[in-house]
Amino acid sequence: MVKKDRKRGIGRLLYYSLSALWLGLVATTGFFFPYVIDSVPYFNISRLEIEGLRTIPPSLVSQAVSKVVKNNWLFLYTNKMDFVRELRQATGDAVADVEISPRFSSTGVEIRLRVVEREPLIAVVSDDKVVLFDRSGYAFYNSYYELSGPMFYTTDLSLVKENFQTVSKLVSAVNNSGFTAKAYYITDVATLVYTMDDIKIVLPPVFAIKESMLHKIKRTYNMSVQGVREIEFVSDSVVVIKGKEDR
Repeated sequence: MVKKDRKRGIGRLLYYSLSALWLGLVATTGFFFPYVIDSVPYFNISRLEIEGLRTIPPSLVSQAVSKVVKNNWLFLYTNKMDFVRELRQATGDAVADVEISPRFSSTGVEIRLRVVEREPLIAVVSDDKVVLFDRSGYAFYNSYYELSGPMFYTTDLSLVKENFQTVSKLVSAVNNSGFTAKAYYITDVATLVYTMDDIKIVLPPVFAIKESMLHKIKRTYNMSVQGVREIEFVSDSVVVIKGKEDR
């Protein structure tokens, strides 16, 4: 009986000793874990490759990386959304997404970043600011984007945002008609398209444009002859073509 009690006492002592040792190791490891990782070259970024950039400077991306990673690739990988938010804030929301691919080596971790920039479909000037819209109608800014093609002008940006699908179809209709647009003006009274041939196309306000009107733009191009200065879409069935001599 005494032997059994002695064995139980030794077992309990061993159990408590091992438990205390385990808790001590866990506490010590947990406390020093961030420092240990930062100190091992295996976790440091030894090389940074940036792909996919078309307009955004690479230096801007590397600066965003340095703000997030703190010399530890795990911070970049686990805090991806923080990194994406940092990039969006620095570029005017011109970054759609970032793909992060680590490659391990004995000297550290090589990181490959594939940056997906938002691709603008149209550029709208409103209140002396240039707002870009991608094909989905998402509005963003990108001061590094070199403007090209016809510009859109409006005093009310909501007209473009709330009727973007119609605006997109208008651009497609004009591009496929034979006309070459020089500028678009969108107001709550009318929608105007100025062509490179100095022809003014007048349509109803963007919220009142019907697809049947857009289909007729190509037909009016085929009907138009030299000397036309204005084409006005009054309704689905009425199109007025004015010559330069008509005043």
